[in-house]
Amino acid sequence: MASEESAGLFAALPAQAAPERMGGGAPRLRQAERGQIEWRPFSLDQLVPEDHRVRLVWRFVEGLDLTPLLAAIKAVDGHAGHAAADPRILMALWLYATVKGIGSARELARLCEEHIAFRWLCGGVSMNAKTGGFPRRSRGGSGATGGGQLIVLPDAAPGVIRKSPASS
Repeated sequence: MASEESAGLFAALPAQAAPERMGGGAPRLRQAERGQIEWRPFSLDQLVPEDHRVRLVWRFVEGLDLTPLLAAIKAVDGHAGHAAADPRILMALWLYATVKGIGSARELARLCEEHIAFRWLCGGVSMNAKTGGFPRRSRGGSGATGGGQLIVLPDAAPGVIRKSPASS
């Protein structure tokens, strides 16, 4: 039915010849240029709403005492060595990943490049499956336990599920 309507709609138009190309060259086209570097006039902070859950996770992690994790870092000012990723970033990444149901270091590394909330947590600090995997390590080292001491969540932390003393 649509073709009948369009035939009737355009039937009264006079036939027109295609315009002749000037210069005889190939047509100029605007083509996709996916390798072009772009400068965007906004920051990561502007892309994440103030009430986004990732900001709540970051505020929570900022309140943790991660001194044991900081003490284990060997790269210090005035000496050789590559700067370590801030343990607060790593802790926040894994906490937010856990909230989102993500348990794979490779998936977390991918999200740190592609997902705006994870990119916001990284804040420009590059991550890969090995860097971001520190809390899940089973070999010796501080990991997420801070040198053998569990990180204790405050009673006021929203959404924290605790075992009752009787069930431990």
